[in-house]
Amino acid sequence: AKSMNIKLNKESKVLIADLGAGTSDFSVINMKNGNFSSSDILSVSGVNIAGDSFDYSLMKNFILPDFGSRVKYKRPGSSIEHGISKTLIQQMSTPAVFSLINDSNIESYIEDAQDFVTDSKDLERLDNLESLFDSKLGFDLMKEVEGAKINLSSNLTSELIYNKRGVKLKNSLSQKDYFNKSDEVTEKIINSLKESLETANTHSEDIEYILCTGGSVQNPLFLEKLKEIFGAEKLILSNKQGSVVFGLE
Repeated sequence: AKSMNIKLNKESKVLIADLGAGTSDFSVINMKNGNFSSSDILSVSGVNIAGDSFDYSLMKNFILPDFGSRVKYKRPGSSIEHGISKTLIQQMSTPAVFSLINDSNIESYIEDAQDFVTDSKDLERLDNLESLFDSKLGFDLMKEVEGAKINLSSNLTSELIYNKRGVKLKNSLSQKDYFNKSDEVTEKIINSLKESLETANTHSEDIEYILCTGGSVQNPLFLEKLKEIFGAEKLILSNKQGSVVFGLE
């Protein structure tokens, strides 16, 4: 992918892909000599799936099991299986809503589970969850997970070792496993992109450049898909300061 400004000296179709934290937005624009007006915007589409969804996938599938997310237990004399609620798992998987979790919900779940769980490993996982909330280390852990996710962009494995105030985590993350689990997220984003092309009555080969912007633009899963569809030579990444090519501030 290129990362430099280019000059358009003729009429060209350009796809703008803005991959943020919460939304992915796509526009197909007919540019003339590097400029365009509102009538040159051929289509706009978007989906409420982006960078946070990749974080969610990583947390849910690879981190939260060490905090009891898959612990199941039955009360004496009952055949009903209990476990952590889907709502709590969802809240713990997304940095933006981690602070909204009601600690009493976590406490009541942990106390109930500790009474009936017999497996020593599962009890350790529940202790981990309890320490995470007692010490209010949720955001701190998320920062470490974010670092591991970035490492997985360019490495086949990433070691996540966390040991603070009773919270113990040692996890070897596999790039292949992470990519596989995130396939569904990537597909939904790419489907929105394809919708944008269809609305603009444009084929992938008609697009001269793809301008990628947004905080999650470096996501390797997304970039690989773009290369498959358009070819690597057409990709242009906006620089880290967020300035956009063609003067589309």
